[in-house]
Amino acid sequence: SLRKVDVISLTIFEDFETVLVPAQAIGENKALIVQLIERIEADGGTNIFKGMQAGYKELQKSFKAGSTNRMILLTDGYDGTPIEDFIKMQTPYTDKGMECSAVGVGEDYNVALLTQLATRGGGLLGHVGDARGMRDVFVEQLSAVLYPVAKNLEVEVLFNKHLEYKQLLGFPI
Repeated sequence: SLRKVDVISLTIFEDFETVLVPAQAIGENKALIVQLIERIEADGGTNIFKGMQAGYKELQKSFKAGSTNRMILLTDGYDGTPIEDFIKMQTPYTDKGMECSAVGVGEDYNVALLTQLATRGGGLLGHVGDARGMRDVFVEQLSAVLYPVAKNLEVEVLFNKHLEYKQLLGFPI
């Protein structure tokens, strides 16, 4: 579904991060990019923090105000970095309009971390159980970016005045 003018970047991370495809218009490289994606395999540790930093740097290179600027993070979510460090690193990018969706990989992924990253990043949270479903969930995430249902939506929540409001799931207070 991606067009030649759409910009993509591909960063992988294990014990270290590697930018496989620097931020660029897809142009005539679609088949090559798909090949690179299909060759990715889990190998080694998981340094999500460094991977996200590299991903945001690539996203920033092609940032366009008023457009969709989103990182899609696929991981099991386990990294030794404190969640506060993730939020501190993510916030300036989110404030500029760079979104982050997260896809939990495996049956025992770190729901707490990925929920925070997606919620604070203004993105979506997804899940894939194994490699067979990876393509489908990735296409689902991309479709949500390519075909948004609404923009600048405002929601008014009315609730029983006898209830005490503590939290609206999916949104920080």
